[in-house]
Parts: sequence; structure tokens; C-alpha cells
Amino acid sequence: MPGLKGTIVNPEFSIIIAVNNDIIEENFFRCLSTFTPQQGDVSFEFFVVDEADERRQRIYESQFPWVTLITMDKMRRGSYPRNLALGQVRGDYIVFLEDHVTVQRNHLLQLRKIFEKGYDAIGGSVINGSPESTGAWLQYFCEYHRWLPCRPSGYIGDLPGCNFAYRASTLKKLGVFVEGRYKMESLFNARAKAQGVQFYFAAEAPAIHFAFDARTALEYWRYRFHYGRDFAAHRGLGRGKRILYAVFSPCLVGLAFFRIWSDVRQDRSLKKRFWKMTPVLLLTLAIWSIGEMCGYLIGSQDPNRSFH
Repeated sequence: MPGLKGTIVNPEFSIIIAVNNDIIEENFFRCLSTFTPQQGDVSFEFFVVDEADERRQRIYESQFPWVTLITMDKMRRGSYPRNLALGQVRGDYIVFLEDHVTVQRNHLLQLRKIFEKGYDAIGGSVINGSPESTGAWLQYFCEYHRWLPCRPSGYIGDLPGCNFAYRASTLKKLGVFVEGRYKMESLFNARAKAQGVQFYFAAEAPAIHFAFDARTALEYWRYRFHYGRDFAAHRGLGRGKRILYAVFSPCLVGLAFFRIWSDVRQDRSLKKRFWKMTPVLLLTLAIWSIGEMCGYLIGSQDPNRSFH
């Protein structure tokens, strides 16, 4: 099997997943089991960063021998685990997935075809895998509306945090991901864009996203507030800009609502769901904007916050 641990000297792809310690163990292993076998002659290595646990390690060894396990005494959130794994990758292309998504058996084959056209960074489409969950729909509309499957493939301004890939040589030039309490790939991608990296959206390389981290609206509201606060604190803005952004942060509600609508209106079923959820969605966006306002004015609770 391509990618079997220890058999590939120079793999084409390196896949990285960091295990969120809030996820139910059985759910992650179920997601992991859907990855292989990958179609075609694509070679890969697969890294999982997880908290040290002897029992789980035996499961990895017995059920997922193609996984290279990287353990931490205490699992850290944010991008630190991804940066840790990046120190060991050997592939020409680096794929970043989440512990609560599944991809198709031709995922790497599709990415290879696009990379061979010369692109340096690819973001796949995202499908909501938890349609029964209000929290999942809120997360889907707020975070993944730019990468809906109905969107045509082509250039795009950002990459989805649960399903993206970079050419390894490009990552080496860009440096490490921003480390904080949450993964903030948008800040990293903004740095990449500033250095001339163009992002390609691949509708043909979807990830199904399961809402293990936001089952209810209340859980998602709490997450969105703290994420907005940390995002604002890590942007590295000067004092004047922080005050200006804080003053205008309420405008985020209307702007974000319009952007989401502009994307979902391409799909009839999503459009119906969008209007049905409009009241709770507006409340969610308001909570998000308050979080960003707090981040600009008083910073983050994260000790690694950035105020440059």
C-alpha cells in the first residue's frame, strides 16, 4: 500500500493531522480509517500528532500501521502541533486536514493533478457532514462559505483550515504557522499572499466536515467569541490601527452577512437554510465582532498573544 510507514523513502505527499483533545476517540479513528486506500500510484507519509497514551498508541500500531505518530506529554491547541510535524515531513507537497473530516479515496490524486499545473497552494471544498446540528450549520456558514462545493474551481483569496495543501518548497520560504490558542491559518495565508503566493480552489477535492467541536449554538458562540478575540490580538497591528479596527468592528456583522449570502445563493438548498437561520446567524456574527473588539482593545487570554 502506498504510504505504508517505513516503506517510502521519498514520498510525494506528507499529510498532517493534529488530534484535538475534545474529540471523541472513536470518531477520530473512524475518520482516520476512511483515508486508505488512496487511488492511483500516489506515495505518501501520514503524521498524526496526539497526546501520549499507551493504549491509543497500540491502536495506531495495530489498526493504522501507515501512520507515523508524534506524541506530546500534554496536547497543545492551535498550530503548534502542525509546526512540530512540519519538522519531520519529507514530501514534495504538504496536506493539512483536521481530526474531524473525511476525504475521498482520490484526494491525493486530485491534488497531484493541480500541483502539476504549477500551483503552490490548494484549498479543497468543504461539505457539512452534520446537517442535523445547528452549531454545525453556524460553523459551516461562518467559516466555510468561501469553499462551498457549488463554487467553480479557480483562484481564491484564502484556504479552508480543515482542507488545504502547500508545496513544501513554498512552505519552507514562508516559515511556521502563527501559534496561539487557536489555529489561525488566515493570518499565515495573508503573509503568503503578501509574498506572491496564489491560492487555487479545488471543488474536486472535498472534505466532509463533522461538527465534533460545535454541536450546539451555545458551544459555537463561545468558540467564536474567543477565536475572534485571539485573531485580533495576533494580527500584530499598531495601537492606532487596533483602536480604529475596534471602533469599526460592529460593521463586521453586516459585511460578513453579505459575504456569506453572496456565496450560499449559488446553491438553492443552502440558500433556504441560510434564510431559515438568519436570526441566529446574525447573533453569531455579533458575538464574533464583540470578540474581535475585545482582542483589539485588551488583547487575548493567550500568553503568546502578539501586540507589535
